Amino acid sequence: MSSWRDDAQVKLYTEKRSDLEEQQHHLNIGLRKIHETVEQVEELQCSLSIKRNELEEKNNLANAKLKQMVCSHPHVIVKQGAYRSWKVVEF
Repeated sequence: MSSWRDDAQVKLYTEKRSDLEEQQHHLNIGLRKIHETVEQVEELQCSLSIKRNELEEKNNLANAKLKQMVCSHPHVIVKQGAYRSWKVVEF
């Protein structure tokens, strides 16, 4: 009987070890994916920061051009329409 009990314990140990290894493998895959996602988010945040700066520069240039245009053509009225686009109306 001792042999049967030992075989059952070995089988149970082997099954539990296999289950734990499978869980660990699954967790490691999940952690790797999380790490990759963190890297992607950091890259996208950097790219977004650059794009924001470029957009701000272009907005400043557009506003300067608009001011110049209004100052050089006083008979022109500039209206801001829907979606923050500018519309030039001449009289």
